[in-house]
Amino acid sequence: MEWVKTISKVAAADEKEQKFLLHELKYAMLGVALFILFTIPWIDSLIRHTFPGAKGPMTAVYKIVLFAAIYYIIQKTSWFQKI
Repeated sequence: MEWVKTISKVAAADEKEQKFLLHELKYAMLGVALFILFTIPWIDSLIRHTFPGAKGPMTAVYKIVLFAAIYYIIQKTSWFQKI
């Protein structure tokens, strides 16, 4: 029910604030998409086969580093900025 109140507040906001919220939502959706991608079980084996040092808990470290790198690269591209 809280999301209904949030949507009504966004709808009542001025145009500049709406653009800001949509801009931030874009980055949040990118983060969610990458998070879902990196939680798929076969990504672990892909990382282990790609990086020989990724054994045991180091797989999680590689996932975090790859998440940050891919997030940064995508959010700096011109096509993502135009969305």
